[in-house]
Amino acid sequence: MKIINFIAVFVIAAFFAACNSDTSYEPADAVFGGNLTGAENQQLYIRNETINKNDIDTIFVGADGSFSYKTFMEKPGYFTFFVGRNQMSIYMKPGDSLMFDGDIMRFEDAKFSGNSVVYNNYLRSFARTQSEFGNMMQFLFTQPEKEAVAAMDSLRTEQMNNLLEIEKNFKRVDKNFIETEKNRIKYFWGLSHVMYPLYFNYYNSPNKFEPSPEYDNYLAELNINDSSLISLPEYRQFVHNYLSSKTNSYFEDSAISDANPSFTVYQLEKIKELFTDPAVRSYLSYRVLRDHVMYDGIKDYDLIWPLFEDLCKNDSFKKEITDEIRKWDYLRPGSPAKDFAGVTIKGDSVHLSDFKGKYVYVDVWATWCKPCLGEIPDLTRIEEEMKDNNIVFISASVDRDKSEWEKMMNEREMHGVQIYVGNSRALSEFYMIKGIPRFMLFDRDGNILEVSAERPSQGVDKKLLQLEGI
Repeated sequence: MKIINFIAVFVIAAFFAACNSDTSYEPADAVFGGNLTGAENQQLYIRNETINKNDIDTIFVGADGSFSYKTFMEKPGYFTFFVGRNQMSIYMKPGDSLMFDGDIMRFEDAKFSGNSVVYNNYLRSFARTQSEFGNMMQFLFTQPEKEAVAAMDSLRTEQMNNLLEIEKNFKRVDKNFIETEKNRIKYFWGLSHVMYPLYFNYYNSPNKFEPSPEYDNYLAELNINDSSLISLPEYRQFVHNYLSSKTNSYFEDSAISDANPSFTVYQLEKIKELFTDPAVRSYLSYRVLRDHVMYDGIKDYDLIWPLFEDLCKNDSFKKEITDEIRKWDYLRPGSPAKDFAGVTIKGDSVHLSDFKGKYVYVDVWATWCKPCLGEIPDLTRIEEEMKDNNIVFISASVDRDKSEWEKMMNEREMHGVQIYVGNSRALSEFYMIKGIPRFMLFDRDGNILEVSAERPSQGVDKKLLQLEGI
């Protein structure tokens, strides 16, 4: 379950181009500036957020703490303003002059002045309510349905009331902003409903969420096929997690996993089944392929690419995926493996190359990684069943804190070759390991068979037993 995707919606500022409306604007420069005490002679950063553009511009702060940023705008837009580890969303229209004054040590107390102040004060309030909800979420989403839904509804009501105050009190309110924010609120509310059952199951295991007959009524207010909202991060996250909620059965029902060659193929087939809007299909298939390539590279390329091309009609998405796939070319089956080394609990050095003449199955893991620990029972079983075969099982820990690995080695009986590699660049960078657990398979000549092999829990033993000379 990708909990981080949900949390990122309100912890990480990710905004978007304003939606279309009847309001028209003359293209013009917009200026964002002010004074930030404590940031003298430093660099700040700002990003104009759209679905396809994530360019970050640098803002240089003068010796007196003043700064100024000018950008040409054809329509209103959202930006993310970065000050060290702090970040803030801002909204500007063509011709705006928005000022921001404060102290870097009290960033949250900074004041806006000039144009569009009311919108930016609202965005600050919105971010606060999102953050407060995020802080309570781990508790709220362990609660029964009635309490959790009440919390989601309460957040939506509070945010909507704050927005309606702007409509009520300002005569020349920007309709672009109001309509966009209404959709942000609504689709974050929908996203919360999609994610609650997954969180409940995760935090309350082995108890399972049993929805009431009314739970899915929230979907009546939402549209999973609305390309006009695809620039909205809350909408994109909603449709993506809605897809996830419809594909999790792959890991729970062996009949589904057995009938599909891979999870990525199953996801793409579900996109085709559930979504009809071409832009939504393009985005979701891009999102699925991006995640696949990031973690699994070219695995199952021949199966996946035709499905992706059929669904994705966005050329920039296709180019991005193609460029990422090229980075994996040197890791194709048959390519020479790069040697890496680690140390055993006794301090002995162990290299991958030590085992030429045998197949090698490598588990890259860490003690803090729950999915990694979940694979250990199946891995232990396979190691025992294949102890007389021509294969070596290496478990390579990438723990930052070596003492945590040593503690587990001393407390638990761990089978196979157990080594500590830490942040070895020879392993993580060469093999493009961006998430764990990662399993890799090497042949008897020291060449790559798969750099993203099946997990023990996914029946890798059946594949291993088919290897020549095993």
